[in-house]
Amino acid sequence: MRKNAAFPAHLCIKTGAPAISQRTEKLKWVPAWVNTTLLAGRAVHYAVAESHGREFNFRYGVSRAALLQRYLPLIGGYSVAAVGFLCFVGTFVWMFTLHQEGDPIPTSGFLFGGILLAAGALVAHFTSKLLTAVAMDDNFVVIRGVSSKLLAVLPEWPGPVPQGTSK
Repeated sequence: MRKNAAFPAHLCIKTGAPAISQRTEKLKWVPAWVNTTLLAGRAVHYAVAESHGREFNFRYGVSRAALLQRYLPLIGGYSVAAVGFLCFVGTFVWMFTLHQEGDPIPTSGFLFGGILLAAGALVAHFTSKLLTAVAMDDNFVVIRGVSSKLLAVLPEWPGPVPQGTSK
């Protein structure tokens, strides 16, 4: 789509059903080669991604089903992360209050809590996205996750199709 275009606000972008609310989202896109900069460190990767990446803000309609598709992974993932955090902190508190000298240090609580915390946060972050940007330039953005019902309502694209996508 053109960056200055707008989706019909009365239809859900994910299901094509009538929208009950609208949402504004910022899509970010970076070229694939930017991911190799992770080998140089997180700070280098962030700097390169900010300098070579592109952003696009747009507003679209969402239905109840699409909101559930977004909120259930968020609730589930952050609930698992909270349990992991409580397990981690609980083990820390137990170690300094009830731990007797000579007892082994309970590393399993730290390990289990850390794994749950990381897994929950990753699940919440990566599975709650409704849309993703596949490609972006100064004028156009290619978005993955748009309903075929919604696309059927829109007029046929008259221009060339970006590489790697279909009409």
